[in-house]
Amino acid sequence: MSANTSLVRRRARNRVRRTNGTPSIQAIFDSCHSGTALDLPYVYHSNGRLKGSPVIPQAQVQKATSADVISFSGCRDDQTSADTTQSGMAVGTMSYAFVMSLARKPIQSYQELLKSVRDILKQHYQQKPQLSSSHPIDTNLRFII
Repeated sequence: MSANTSLVRRRARNRVRRTNGTPSIQAIFDSCHSGTALDLPYVYHSNGRLKGSPVIPQAQVQKATSADVISFSGCRDDQTSADTTQSGMAVGTMSYAFVMSLARKPIQSYQELLKSVRDILKQHYQQKPQLSSSHPIDTNLRFII
C-alpha cells in the first residue's frame, strides 16, 4: 500500500469516527486494497452471514463510532480493483457492476446487491467486493441510495 493510499484511508477513518450523533453513512470504494478501507468491525458473506471482524477486540474501542456506517468496497485488502472501458469511457469494474446490478433490479437488499455485483464481476475478474459495517446489520434490508 502506498503512503498516499494510507493517508487517504486514515483521513476517511478519522472523519467517520468524528461524526457526532447517529448519522447514516454509505460509502462505496472502487480502489485497490479497499476491503477494510474504513476499518469497520463487521464484514459479511454474500449469503448475509457475518464473516467475523477484521478488527481485534482491543482495537474496537479505538475504532468505534456512533454513526451507522455501511461500506461496499471493490475488493479484499489483498486484491486489486480492475478497470474496464464501457461506452468508450474508463470506469472501475466494481462501479460498473454496481450500476449494472441496480439498473437490472433497482430494488435489492444489501445481501442481494453484494451477491449480484460479485456474480457480474466473477465472469471476467478475480476481485471480490466486500460489504462491511460499523454495527451489525440485517443484510436483508433494502439498499437505498
